[in-house]
Amino acid sequence: MIARRSAIAAAPTRPDPLIGTRVNTDSGRSQGTSSHLRREPAGGQTAWVKQPIELSQVRCLELLSSAEVGRVALCTDTGPLVWPVNYSMGEDDIVFRTSPYSVLGTMALNRRLAFEVDRIDLDREDGWSVLATGAGEMVEDPDDLALIGTFRDPHPWAGRPARLLYVRLRWDGLTGRELR
Repeated sequence: MIARRSAIAAAPTRPDPLIGTRVNTDSGRSQGTSSHLRREPAGGQTAWVKQPIELSQVRCLELLSSAEVGRVALCTDTGPLVWPVNYSMGEDDIVFRTSPYSVLGTMALNRRLAFEVDRIDLDREDGWSVLATGAGEMVEDPDDLALIGTFRDPHPWAGRPARLLYVRLRWDGLTGRELR
C-alpha cells in the first residue's frame, strides 16, 4: 500500500479548477481534498462527489442582484404554478410586473409566494440557486411606483402594455445553495 501511494503522489498532475486540487493525469484521482467534496463509492470505485454548499444571506443577495429573470411560484386550488418573470431588487424586496387580470395578478396578492433564480453550467456540472419566500403585495403608493419606474423598473419581455400591475415580494426567508 505504501508503494502504491508513492506511485500516485509521483504521478504527473494538473490543476482541477472545479475542485481546487490537483488531479493525477494518469489515473484521474484527486490529490488533496476540498470541503465541498466527498468520497463515495461509484460503480465499485471510490470517486469524488460534489456536495451542495449553503450560501450566506449576503451571497444570496449578491446572486439575486446579478440576474434579471427568475421564477415566481404560488399554490392554487389546482396545484402549484410557476411563471418566469423579469424582476428588480430593492433593499429587502423583489418587484416584478404582471397583468392585473392574469392568474398571477389575481392570486399573488396577500399570498405566500416563492421566488427562485439560478444559474447552471451544464458543461461543468455546477451552479447556484437562490430561493426567496414571502407574501406578495401590490405596489400602489405613487412614490414607490415613481422610484421603481426611475431606478429599477423590471421590463417584461412579453406583453409589455398589459403588464401594469407591480407586485412586491418582501422576503421573510432567503436561502441558497451552490454546487461547484
